[in-house]
Amino acid sequence: MSRTALAVLALALAGVGLSARAEPIPYVADDPSTQSAQDPRAIVAMLRRGGAVGRLTLDELDQPYFIGRIAKTRMVAAFFGCNYAMNRCRRVLYGAELELGGASQIQLADWSAARHPCGADILGPGRAWVWRSARLYAQDDAATAMAEEQAWLECVADFRRLAGEREP
Repeated sequence: MSRTALAVLALALAGVGLSARAEPIPYVADDPSTQSAQDPRAIVAMLRRGGAVGRLTLDELDQPYFIGRIAKTRMVAAFFGCNYAMNRCRRVLYGAELELGGASQIQLADWSAARHPCGADILGPGRAWVWRSARLYAQDDAATAMAEEQAWLECVADFRRLAGEREP
């Protein structure tokens, strides 16, 4: 390996350590219609307008995620494939922790297969994690991002009906 390649590798490895941030990503109160649907801050602004409370921060791999509550339900929006500026991400995974109710593991598997791209996994006794993954494209606008969020909320409502849980 050449000295130049070694120097570039050393700088890249040094940069990995510098990129780790523990502080929250600043909240952007701007109109999300002027922001990209790939921007986690725009998606979180929509969640907050829908009643979500929580914090947008970075995980151990420097990927943004929002963790909080919406209507007494623990929820997360995790973003993947983001650029260094954290304003362009390729995918979002919405998730909510819900009561499993009387649903069996077979019913859960059947529901997940029928509701693709939604899914549900058992967390433990009486608890399930309901999720929906969405691909984010550069040409997507705020209406597309809102439609993805609404589709996730429909997954949550549909799972609640399966589990016999009342809406909060």
